[in-house]
Amino acid sequence: MSSEIKLTICCLTYNHELYIDKAITSFLKQKTDFDFEIIIFDDCSLDSTTEIVLNFQASNKDRIKVIYPEENTFSKGKTVFFDLILEAKGEYIAFCEGDDYWVSDKKIQDQVNYLEKNKEINLCFHPSYTLINDQLKDMKYGFYGENTKVLDAKDVIKSSSGFMPMASIIARKNCFIDFFATHPDFFSENLWHSTIQILGSYEGGAGYLPYYYSVYRSMHSGSWSKANKDSVSLRIKNFESFLNRNKILRNMLPQKLSPSFYYVFTRKTLRFILKEKISISEKYKVLREFL
Repeated sequence: MSSEIKLTICCLTYNHELYIDKAITSFLKQKTDFDFEIIIFDDCSLDSTTEIVLNFQASNKDRIKVIYPEENTFSKGKTVFFDLILEAKGEYIAFCEGDDYWVSDKKIQDQVNYLEKNKEINLCFHPSYTLINDQLKDMKYGFYGENTKVLDAKDVIKSSSGFMPMASIIARKNCFIDFFATHPDFFSENLWHSTIQILGSYEGGAGYLPYYYSVYRSMHSGSWSKANKDSVSLRIKNFESFLNRNKILRNMLPQKLSPSFYYVFTRKTLRFILKEKISISEKYKVLREFL
């Protein structure tokens, strides 16, 4: 095995005391013919997450690095994966948030093998099981058939953020770095799930492996999915943020992708207006944002 770090696992955690043990354990179980590092960004957790992470680091000092900001990064309007990618030593970046986990010890090896053989592709992913109320379900999240294939970047854009599970993504670091250098302020605040998918796939598409190698936790206490479901004001904020960042992203990327951006803008705006029980004035404001 080469001593050079080939891949960096980037993990964001916040108040994940019930889940982070399983996530880190699944990272450490990976069997590879290359060296990899684990960088965990603990965004000022208020529970025992920090203690759990430190215990793992103490017994895996050569493998695990932990970042602790002075203040909660999310509350300052920043996105953590921007800092994690810049800190990474690996040629490849594997993403996993602290409440999700992996279920195959050959996950990162298989995905790196795929990217090594397909140099024109910058990102690959796979489907995930979904864990709701402690029940593991196959909700076909990220499932696109039984065969390995390349999926078009236009489909990734049209789907918004739900095209591929975050914990399934492995991408080349280089597909982010040039954008970070030219637009650091934008990407430090807007490197969300959908942005990562688009930057990784816009050139060569997204490589798809039909194997269930991860688990996505949904609707648990403290999760984004539950918070978004329970709060109209948060859904409005997230919708406006989605429109604003993707309008800017559209102008950074090749013009041939613009119709796909317009498609998702239209679809999400119509769905939002028809579904949300908000006032006419609020709906009008949303329409003005869209137009």
